[in-house]
Amino acid sequence: MNLSLRQSLVLGLALVSGLAAPAFAADPSAAQLASARQIIVASGVSRSFDALIPRVTQQMANSLLVTRPELKADVDASLQVLAPQFQAYTTEMLDKAAAILAGAMTEDELKQTASFFGSPAGKKYVQTQPAVLDQLMNSMTLWTQNISERMVTALRAEMKKRGKEI
Repeated sequence: MNLSLRQSLVLGLALVSGLAAPAFAADPSAAQLASARQIIVASGVSRSFDALIPRVTQQMANSLLVTRPELKADVDASLQVLAPQFQAYTTEMLDKAAAILAGAMTEDELKQTASFFGSPAGKKYVQTQPAVLDQLMNSMTLWTQNISERMVTALRAEMKKRGKEI
């Protein structure tokens, strides 16, 4: 299941925003880290890490080839050789995400959360997440447009009360 860049960003923001409020533990235990890692993988958050390396690679190639199109074959071949090395960096981000999550939750909370994501309901949640996020983003776009239109109408009316036309 591939995530779009928008979904990856939403998942990353959800992880960060969900973890911003609690006080972080100074040194999470090995058990906390293991449970947190399990959650990051089972919840689908790690899919966004996996998807970002190929995107960054492609963006870099596209950027380089704009000015040096004659290098396309060599750049493509070189990036294929380098791909496994850079894909391995996703483990680094997985470890960082696990440490953040482990620092924000108790061992018991982490175990309960990991249990949820291992359950049929948790697996269904992860399976439906990309489609739900797409629908949510579309709904938010329409909602934002609607609010913007209402705001312009209200601002015009308020300005008109002040004798100003906009």
